[in-house]
Amino acid sequence: MDLTGPQVSITFVSPSSETRADEVISKVASLKNDSHAVKIQADMRDLRAPQRAVAETIAAFGNSIDILVNNAGVAHAAPLGEVTSDDFADLVDVNVRSVVFTAQAELPYLRSPSRIISLSSALSRIGQPAANVYAATNAAVEAFARLGRRAGPRRPHL
Repeated sequence: MDLTGPQVSITFVSPSSETRADEVISKVASLKNDSHAVKIQADMRDLRAPQRAVAETIAAFGNSIDILVNNAGVAHAAPLGEVTSDDFADLVDVNVRSVVFTAQAELPYLRSPSRIISLSSALSRIGQPAANVYAATNAAVEAFARLGRRAGPRRPHL
């Protein structure tokens, strides 16, 4: 199949985010330029989710990926003294681990020139007492992006 328009793979977790994924798929289809979009249910708390999402994307569109947008994220607003170990694990699993392992899963399929875009929050730089652990996870994502610019022979643009 010769696909000339953008091919978009969207991950979602919940029914409300599936509705938004469906809206994006409809907008992509309305472009009428041979663009296609698929949705993949993937909870980035699951260690296998990044690999599975990439495998489903490759199955749908072929053996190359141009752009990865890491947009999965959770926020728990609580002062440091009230952050539970479950809150901490959830923040790190979704906001940091999923970014690292989704990028890792896509590396073999990124073609030059490629882009990895990882969204974070301004709180990583300005902080807020009720969101300091959340801010720290976003700072980790930004550090990963800075270090990734010097990574490996493929060197995707981060």
